[in-house]
Amino acid sequence: HVDLEIISFSGVNTVDGTLRARAERIHELPQRGLRDAQMLSLLARESVGAALRMTAQSRKLVRERSRAADATLVHGPHLLPLLDAVVGPCVYQSVDPWSFRLEMEAAAVRGPRAFYRRRLASARLARERALAPHIALATVARADAERWQAELDRDVTAVPNGVSAGPEAGERQVGSFELPTLSFTGSLDYAPNIES
Repeated sequence: HVDLEIISFSGVNTVDGTLRARAERIHELPQRGLRDAQMLSLLARESVGAALRMTAQSRKLVRERSRAADATLVHGPHLLPLLDAVVGPCVYQSVDPWSFRLEMEAAAVRGPRAFYRRRLASARLARERALAPHIALATVARADAERWQAELDRDVTAVPNGVSAGPEAGERQVGSFELPTLSFTGSLDYAPNIES
């Protein structure tokens, strides 16, 4: 019972067919060129992913559409800079708090790359601390939510990714043995993945 409007970005990750069928409207915005995004990332102390998406056109559309919406969900760590453009009630769901993710990446490399990632982590944490109090915060992993809440001194909710419980009772063929299989793709030294 919700009128769903999606703003997404063109590229390799297109909007899924199920969501296309469900949404009332879909806006797919172009991204900035990679070379320009890399330069902007260095100058603005922002991730390349954010720099790709933070264009005047994206800020304008988010401002217009959020003004018309009852609530806006901004999903993904690269979209934190778009929060300034949201008008009205807003939830920011960072799958991983990006300040934590950048700290983890800095520990995995050395030299200028480590320095650059630590610099980004520090800048991102400062931006997260400066978020307006009316923006509700959510992340996926419970441990991340607890740590982020302590770092920011504000409420953070853990909203786990949706999962399928599998076939309903009676859907499996009687008498056939099916060995349950789990495929997990991810870094298993990363706390949210361990929790998952």
